[in-house]
This record gives sequence, C-alpha cells and structure tokens, in this order.
Amino acid sequence: MDSSSPRRVGVLVFWHLSSHGGFGHVLIPSTQERFFIHRSFIKSGQPLVGSSVSFVPAPPIEGKIYPQATQAIIDNTRIVQATKTAKAGLR
Repeated sequence: MDSSSPRRVGVLVFWHLSSHGGFGHVLIPSTQERFFIHRSFIKSGQPLVGSSVSFVPAPPIEGKIYPQATQAIIDNTRIVQATKTAKAGLR
C-alpha cells in the first residue's frame, strides 16, 4: 500500500458487526464514490453510521467491486454530540 496516497474524507453509511470485527461502506458525498472498510483498517475511532471517516484509498481486493478505505480515522464527534443533545431534550 502506498502511504503517500492522499487521504480522502467520507461518511460511514453502512456498518455490519461480525465475528471478525465488522465491515461497512464509506461514501464520499461529492463524488458518490463508495469504499469498503473492514474493522482491521480502522486506526482510531468507533464505527458509528453517520461518522466522518478520513482514509487512504486502496484498490479493491481481487474479485470485489469497491476500492478499500484503509488507515481509517473515524471522527464520531458530531454523532456523540447529537446523541447527548437528544437525550438532554428527553428529560
């Protein structure tokens, strides 16, 4: 994998928890490009749908459709803040 590849930013739009840690899809809204992400590709953060994901793109695994989102850093800040705000409003 080429570590000099430019990082991209997308949104985690799907996550499936599995016995191997889970996998999902990252979407770049401006281009509609979709990337495959596996739990082992995540360097930091928790995979919550709607979170921002910074990653290095890599070619798809042989026989697969989507390129990979590797060296991923997930930012859950907005998701966590929205959850706290919603919970506060319920009180």
